[in-house]
Amino acid sequence: MSAKAFTTVVHAFADSLKNTPDGIAIHLTARSGETLGLSYADLYRGARCAANGLKEFGISRGDRLIIALPTSQACFDVYFAALFTGVIPIIVSGPQPNRGMEFYTAHLETLAKMIEARYLVVPEAIPAAMASFSALIPVAASTLCRNGAISRLDLVADETDIAHLQATSGSTSTPKFAIIRHGNVSANVHGSGVAIQHRAGDSLVTWLPFSQDMGLIGVSYALFWQCPL
Repeated sequence: MSAKAFTTVVHAFADSLKNTPDGIAIHLTARSGETLGLSYADLYRGARCAANGLKEFGISRGDRLIIALPTSQACFDVYFAALFTGVIPIIVSGPQPNRGMEFYTAHLETLAKMIEARYLVVPEAIPAAMASFSALIPVAASTLCRNGAISRLDLVADETDIAHLQATSGSTSTPKFAIIRHGNVSANVHGSGVAIQHRAGDSLVTWLPFSQDMGLIGVSYALFWQCPL
């Protein structure tokens, strides 16, 4: 099947999982230089595990989930769990060195109120400052997988379903959110592949964070065109 035939990235992933489950989907390079290869089966397994945690917290289809994780296997696990279960992810950057944690937590709570999100997924060490949230509940990524994985995920999505919310930078004013639907994503990455004349055997290399729109769409591009990222 060509990428052109896929209506959503989720359908493309389901095809890869069925036909090449052990194929490496993502080569993740850590700051230390160590590289981890994640197959489609690995991604599916991690998503099932995180999806079980989302279910236990009462997070379900249509709910907004803020993800504040660095580029990591944990981030992939939570992001794909949301994508595959209809939970709407919003990926945000971590604290900025030139701005304090108090500013960061206030920023997150503002975003949460705007999009009606109740939960925030963070790295293992949850800063004490995050205890000051009035409505947003921080959850350590590992907590989502503490009780194992659900038996299976049905990899289905409709073009009109919301894939994620994308925030503007907020550098000059309060961030605004764009609603990105599965059909928007597939049209974008399909058009990009056609424009650059994507070929079998190509790989995609990216250094962009997932909180940046092109960084997240790069993940979708790789899954849609079934090429290693």
